Amino acid sequence: MNNSVVNWIEVNSPDPEATFSFYSGVFGWDQSEANMGEMGMYTMFHESGNPTPFAGIMKMTSPEWDGIPPHWMTYFHTSDIAATCKAVGDNGGKVCYEPFDVPGTGTFSMCTDPHGANFSIHQPGENPGSGPSPVTWYELYSPNPEEAKAFYSSIFPWTAQDYDMGDFMYPMFYLGDRMFAGIMNTSTPEMESIPPNWLIYFYTADIAATVEKVTANGGSIVNGTMEVPGVGQIAIVADNHGATFAVHQPVPQE
Repeated sequence: MNNSVVNWIEVNSPDPEATFSFYSGVFGWDQSEANMGEMGMYTMFHESGNPTPFAGIMKMTSPEWDGIPPHWMTYFHTSDIAATCKAVGDNGGKVCYEPFDVPGTGTFSMCTDPHGANFSIHQPGENPGSGPSPVTWYELYSPNPEEAKAFYSSIFPWTAQDYDMGDFMYPMFYLGDRMFAGIMNTSTPEMESIPPNWLIYFYTADIAATVEKVTANGGSIVNGTMEVPGVGQIAIVADNHGATFAVHQPVPQE
């Protein structure tokens, strides 16, 4: 079994330079650029001191971006992108962009699940994917977790298991015995205004300082810091163009 779940993450932004400045100011990430030919220069993020990138910035300037707000995109691994795209359609999702090749990087496609959450799929080429990543968790916001579990388990080699969180059940996805993502139910009155989406959690050693840096660099707080027993402290925030992400200070390891 291939152990990859996520090969890449990417923030879609109308101004990559300003976006890089924001994340550098909040997390201290470094930057590099790659020449993508007709697509222009592609900015990538690195953790400080590590030369291997783990994320990129896609510039939202062409007409197909009209009406789409800035957001983070997750690229899930597949070893057979044609079969995965077929499974997306067969199970109620939609293939928004048919598979296309990026020389040296692999084959990509963008899709939506049956409830409208966007995600991408990536079959790697010579470049196997991202370097060491500061991501601690992925979370799907869905109005129907049961249907979401069935959909993603049909298109990827994932399994799902429900966990009792006291006030609610929280389904989690696994690849083999590795837990990597959860599903938040948005069908409740307090959550129904949240559109279906995949949320990315980034590590921080000091959540209070990180949240302060978010606002100091032009971002905003969506849902303030909260304690999750056994998990640590989390907060949901948005960058200086409105792309939403979460920060996570894990429980200290004994």
